[in-house]
Amino acid sequence: MSSLERRKLKQGFSFILRFRDGAGKQYARSLKTSDLRTARRIQSQVDSELAKRKWGLVESKKRIRLSEFRKLYISKYSVVNKSERTVDLDNRALKTFERYIGDRQLSELTSELIEGFKADRILTVTPTTLNIELRCLRAAFNLAVDWNYLTTNPLDKTKQLRVPDSKNPKFLNIIQLQAFLDSIEDPIHLALFSFYASTGARRNEALGLKWEDVDFDNNVIILRKTKGSKMRPIPMRSKLKILIEDLPHGSEFVFPFRPDYVNKIFRRYAKKSSLPKYFSVHSLRHSFLTYAVSTSKDLRGAQTLAGHSSVKVTEIYVHPLMDDLMEIVEKLPY
Repeated sequence: MSSLERRKLKQGFSFILRFRDGAGKQYARSLKTSDLRTARRIQSQVDSELAKRKWGLVESKKRIRLSEFRKLYISKYSVVNKSERTVDLDNRALKTFERYIGDRQLSELTSELIEGFKADRILTVTPTTLNIELRCLRAAFNLAVDWNYLTTNPLDKTKQLRVPDSKNPKFLNIIQLQAFLDSIEDPIHLALFSFYASTGARRNEALGLKWEDVDFDNNVIILRKTKGSKMRPIPMRSKLKILIEDLPHGSEFVFPFRPDYVNKIFRRYAKKSSLPKYFSVHSLRHSFLTYAVSTSKDLRGAQTLAGHSSVKVTEIYVHPLMDDLMEIVEKLPY
């Protein structure tokens, strides 16, 4: 609720209206009147507007359907400010949401619709996938508020789902990693998966690598198609250099493969080398960073190689390796 105050002026006085918005920010506005009846009428109008905003009863200033907003959001904001991978996530999340609720006006969105979407979606996807979609939707509808298509974000009070900790290791042990690489007979495939295991590159970072970004003279690889859209140089170890030098140069890309094909051939070699089913291409990145941290004890260096924005993200790769644990127990004084 707002409050009225009298402010003394050089000649007479004027009423001041004090109120807080939905975020709790306090405002003071001069009503430029000394008439109490007029001041109270303005106060009543403001209180009514604040109550409507609080309970989500205010109509949006501009009307737009979900499909139109999706196209506008992707083309005017997502493509300009985000990586290609995140743009794809935004587009798929909005399309999935649209399929569930229909092509409604944005002003018709409610938290009840969001919860219904969650309940239906969790039947077909993992909590992690659903949480990613909810984050994409929340970011999109935050912008819809800024662009005056919505008064409030319907996801403001939506909670993320709890994701249980996986008990499966995310990295391959040395025996598993060597068995996996030994199972690969195709030299191009061997170079590809050795690249992941020797650089910690994400799947699409490797697939976006061009020959012009491989410096054989200085043994440096430049990753440009990165998650954070920041160029990242990676040292090229001698074993990897030999494999890459022997690759054909028929394309501008070092590894001219589609992402789904890479996943397919990884599963083939994983099965051939008897790896557990929970491993994926990304497990090679986890393996690289785990051993990089373990052998060097250099978190900052590993952070640079990984392309992490914070060293705290890199800390998740500080795994207690069995060899390290064995060394501890062998040194016990009894």
